[in-house]
Amino acid sequence: MTVRVQMVSVSNGLKWIVDGFALFRLRPLVWMALAAIWLLLALVLVAIPNLGQLILYLVTPALGAGLLVGCRALERGNDLEINHLFAGFRSHPGPLITIGGVYLLGNVITFGAFMMLGGERIIAAALERASDPNTPPPEIPAAPLLSVLLLVPLFMAVIFAPALTMFRDLPALQAMKASFAACVENLAPVLLFAVVSAVLAMLAMLPYGLGTLVWIPVYAGAVYRGYQALFGSDPPAEQAPA
Repeated sequence: MTVRVQMVSVSNGLKWIVDGFALFRLRPLVWMALAAIWLLLALVLVAIPNLGQLILYLVTPALGAGLLVGCRALERGNDLEINHLFAGFRSHPGPLITIGGVYLLGNVITFGAFMMLGGERIIAAALERASDPNTPPPEIPAAPLLSVLLLVPLFMAVIFAPALTMFRDLPALQAMKASFAACVENLAPVLLFAVVSAVLAMLAMLPYGLGTLVWIPVYAGAVYRGYQALFGSDPPAEQAPA
């Protein structure tokens, strides 16, 4: 399937987040319940030695796709349901888990490059400075800059890939390629969205991470609106993938 990309203004990067919050306000309690289930699943997986965190990377795109299905349901006047969270596993488990696998591999490569270029010294210095504030700050090597340079294209390839798989039935790698191309063509709004989202995600961790119950669905709604802005409306309901 050929996917056409639309150009949007820089301000769209903020508008997507505002629109995401509007979707959240339609069913705030159900959205928060979905976010709580997601976080609970994440905690259970992380508690599994060795493999838990790897599994979390693999299933995250599928869970995210489920939230996007919930956004589409609300937009079309339907109810938001708990089982929307698992819609990705029912319809496109293979491609979505593949997206998670590529994302995992990208993070492993980025972390490896970070450690090779002085990341270990940065971590040790940060721990030492945390225990003794009088410790002089270390010289910052190239590791953080390289990590950012690697993570930005990875983010661009992954952000809209689950939506393209769920709603346009694209294979994993084709969806990631289309997502990356759309972000390159709309670099300014996508970077603005990423920076503001990162700040809001950090604020959501205060206090005790309770803000994530709101931020997770708001972010999902923002990604859904971004997908619509860059790729246009979905096929009619009778033609859309289940």
